Parts: sequence; structure tokens; C-alpha cells
Amino acid sequence: MRPSNFARALAAGCVLGLAGAVVPASAQDGDLRDQVSEIAAQVQARLLPLAQALDVSLPDVREQMAPLIRAAVPAEEPDAENWAFDMNFEVTISVTDSGEAPADNRETVFNDAQACMVRYPEGGPVVHFRRIRQEGLRGHQCVLAGFDGDQAVLTSHTYVEGPDRHMNALYVATAEVEDDPAALLALVDPVVETNITLASAIADLGVAALPTARVRKTD
Repeated sequence: MRPSNFARALAAGCVLGLAGAVVPASAQDGDLRDQVSEIAAQVQARLLPLAQALDVSLPDVREQMAPLIRAAVPAEEPDAENWAFDMNFEVTISVTDSGEAPADNRETVFNDAQACMVRYPEGGPVVHFRRIRQEGLRGHQCVLAGFDGDQAVLTSHTYVEGPDRHMNALYVATAEVEDDPAALLALVDPVVETNITLASAIADLGVAALPTARVRKTD
């Protein structure tokens, strides 16, 4: 059995080993909404060689992702001086050419939000859950959101599997406002749903790539 991994890459595509891309964004680096097009372009540029590495077709995701990224970023800055907003993405796809299930990162498919709470007890309340069933694949998405001191964290865990392949997609959005819980809540509350939408879109790009991901015979 020869495994092939799509690791730490935003959106669709595959990469051998552990190479990949993680795209962070910080609100303190200026108006993050003005950086959206640049971020989307960087994502596309990093993904293309990864997709080519495993002969997976990569669509141009810039037009699709840019408005979702923009909507997920808080529109209003808080009054507090010390604040930040960051987004990070990671996707891993494992495929074998033997017909057997890959052992690495294999998980259990959940059927309800309660299972998410048991699996991720420190993630906060479940704010979104969905079952994924398509093209012989089955899986789930758990989105949890919670507060920890000066931070608010939204985390999306998506897992999808088939007989000889599976995908793990992680999306994390973190907001921080120092010593001002009210400003923190005002910062994140308007963008909870839009961050869920972005996390789902990222996971769906990975799901779309999963059926055609394959082990390169030359490796």
C-alpha cells in the first residue's frame, strides 16, 4: 500500500508528503478587507503546483473565495487598541492504490451534533453541524465556537471518507480584544455565520477533489 497525502493546503488539490500552504490573515496588518484579493491570489498560486503534483484538476478559486473571505472578516474595528483577527486553513487528503483504507488520520463519521461535542469538548458549543453524503463518500462537518479569556475561537472540523481515501479539513478563525469582553463579542458576533460559510466552502473544495485524487505511479 502506497499512501499519498494532501496536507496543509487550502481548497482542492493534492500534495505528496507534508508540503502545503497555510494562509493566516491578521487584522492588525491594515484593513484586512483590502487584502482579500491578494490573499485569494496567493492561495491559488500555492495550490496550483500542489494539484499538479498528483494530477488533480484545480479550478480557479479566486473569484469564488474572495467574497467569502471578505464577508468573514469583521467589517467594523473595535474601539480597543489591542485587537486581532486571524484565519487559518488546513486540509489533508489520504489515498491508497490498493483499495484498502488509509490508516493515517482515519476518524469516525458522526451523525449528529452531540457526537461533535463529545469529540471536541473544549471547542465550545456546536454552532453548525451537517452530514455529508455524495458520490459514495460519507462524512460530517462540526463547527464549534467559544470564548477563552480575551479570545473568541471558531473551529470547523470536516471529515469525509471513501473505501480507499479520506479527507480532514480544519478551519480556525480567532479574534482577540485585550481586556474588553463586550468589544470582543461585538467584533465576532456579526461574522459567525459568514465564517461558517467560508469554512464549508473550503471543505467542499476538498470534497470535490477527493474522488479524483490518486497515487502517482512514478512516486
